[in-house]
Amino acid sequence: MFIACTLHAGGEHAPVRIRNMSPDGALLETPLLPVPGSRVRLVRETLVAEGIVAWTKDKHLGLRFNSAVSVPIWMGRRPSGATPAQRPLGNDLSMTIALLEHLGDELCASAATVAAHPVALQKLDIAVQLLRALQLQEGSEGRLGQLEALRAASVEAMQWR
Repeated sequence: MFIACTLHAGGEHAPVRIRNMSPDGALLETPLLPVPGSRVRLVRETLVAEGIVAWTKDKHLGLRFNSAVSVPIWMGRRPSGATPAQRPLGNDLSMTIALLEHLGDELCASAATVAAHPVALQKLDIAVQLLRALQLQEGSEGRLGQLEALRAASVEAMQWR
């Protein structure tokens, strides 16, 4: 297997080659080797997968995905009857989470912004947490308590001024 994409980690990014992939993880070849335990994002066109670096050796790393990915879709195969515009909801959630996290990181990098907008930044954080819970909920019945608590926090956040 050889799939080219980009690895994002700690504000850096580098090209990678996916050498092996399963729904739960991947073997990557890359010059960027974040330390094991690092949170990273793998991007290929409109596809996004987030995960944790499990191990590194030479120019290779093992990546454990936060949620299952569709290997055929990452390999460029569409499910039968699907149009190019159709993508799994989980991928859309991953992309939305990644964009909002990046926005939050950029805003929090400014002490003036943090001082001027603490409530707005808290709302952004709650929104990201809610999306993560929804992403984890997809296909799982065990996280309803976490989702309900985040829904309540979201309603409360909407009332903050």
